[in-house]
Amino acid sequence: MQSACVVSAERPLSVLWQKPKILGVSSAAACGGLLFGYDLGLGQHQGTSAYCSYNNDAANLWTSSMFLAGAGASIAVLALTNYKLMSKYGLGRRGVMVCGGLAFQVGALLQATAQNWEMLIIGRILLGVGIGFANEAVPPYISEMAPPKLRGGLNMLFQLMTTIGIFVASMVNWGVGEYAWGWRLSLGLACVPAVVFMAGTGFCPDTPNSILEHDPDNIEKARETLQMLRPADHDIDAELVDIQNNARETREESFWGSVGTLYSRRHWKQAVAALLIPWFQQFTGINSIMFYAPQLFKVMGNSGNMALVNTCVTTGVNVVATIIGIVFVDRLGRKPLFYIAGVLMFSMQIITGSLAGHYIHPWTQFSTDAAGGTGVDPAAAKAMVATICLFVTGFAFSWGPLGWLVPSEIHTNQTRTAGMCGTVFVNFIASFIVGQCFNRMLCSMEYGVFFFFAGWMVLMTLYVAFFLPETKDLGVENVMVAWNTVPNMPWNQQRADTRLPVAAATNAADPKTDY
Repeated sequence: MQSACVVSAERPLSVLWQKPKILGVSSAAACGGLLFGYDLGLGQHQGTSAYCSYNNDAANLWTSSMFLAGAGASIAVLALTNYKLMSKYGLGRRGVMVCGGLAFQVGALLQATAQNWEMLIIGRILLGVGIGFANEAVPPYISEMAPPKLRGGLNMLFQLMTTIGIFVASMVNWGVGEYAWGWRLSLGLACVPAVVFMAGTGFCPDTPNSILEHDPDNIEKARETLQMLRPADHDIDAELVDIQNNARETREESFWGSVGTLYSRRHWKQAVAALLIPWFQQFTGINSIMFYAPQLFKVMGNSGNMALVNTCVTTGVNVVATIIGIVFVDRLGRKPLFYIAGVLMFSMQIITGSLAGHYIHPWTQFSTDAAGGTGVDPAAAKAMVATICLFVTGFAFSWGPLGWLVPSEIHTNQTRTAGMCGTVFVNFIASFIVGQCFNRMLCSMEYGVFFFFAGWMVLMTLYVAFFLPETKDLGVENVMVAWNTVPNMPWNQQRADTRLPVAAATNAADPKTDY
């Protein structure tokens, strides 16, 4: 007869039935993705109208808004360099998330009620601050709270909320686009995800790691949190010892000491991954599609209204495909999803570029009809919409959610805060670069822009194959063992848990790697 531990190890989803608060806490924190997604969705169409109301140079104003968002995120990252001070006063990751929601809400209100250019600028900066705080705190919060065997799927809820935010914003853009006051409503509705996020995280407990970092004597509170999130057969005391040891090391090290540790010889592979993964995520080309989807679909032969409809279709595909990732990430692992998506996304970029090169070249010679469409073969236009949807599908179950999941689980406790700060910073910088350059690339390179991003897909897939470890089922305390498996030929890499000592190998009785 199997023990309860073995049964739960073979059926990890049963843990959610035993402890539904695991899903509740993770979902509440993941709502931070709504902030990021809604803001991205607004940028596709309606959000730029607010800035155009004060200046007719829409392209310049869009660039400015992206710069302000990136600057706001940088401010958030710089503020989080004092995370040790914040933890000292009991804020923890939960406090960071609440502050992010508050900043985002104030920024949305300022933009929706803007009477002058200055209010728009300040509001945009606060939106960036809110997103930066949420993006830095949410993934590691979920990683620290979730059972290792469910960590991937639960962490992907953050990306799911991001895609839902994009989809909702696209629908709002479509609904209010014909009204002069529509931009105020679309910006004002950003308060809704901010309120949801603050309300949810306000009722969430802080992670045991944060609790013991700022109050090492509060063992009972940390124990209560673990009991709420772990099955009855779990060895709470053993896990508490691990957390206490890691928390002590973290307390004894300043933030800049944490940065120094991350960029030391021992951790250099983690540091590189923390910076490359968000860069690669943006250079898949996904934001070029999300930011410029209506314009792109117009070039492909759609009228203005149909371009927005197709944008809603692609964002809907984004939501559904993210759910696919949630289902399979803890079954297949992280790297297999990267491989599958690498082949799919590369193929779709090549096919889209080839179709565009044959049917939409040179782009400058296509005249626009009265309905806002272009003289492109309808079958070719539909085929390109389909290939773009398949490309979005590949991104949605791989580089979209894994771009946040993997950086949150490849660090030790001593390097996680510094690593996530670097990840958020690079993500916004890369997003800013793509947002600035894509429109010009589209005009100068035309269909070649799809081949450009296809080349990046090859590079990033090779990086994953040779230099990134598999972290499926692995407890964070054993992450350095995983890094010892790379660099190496992919077919020679071993699963990290097969390299652990017998006493620490992944099994149902080990608190480090089981639930």
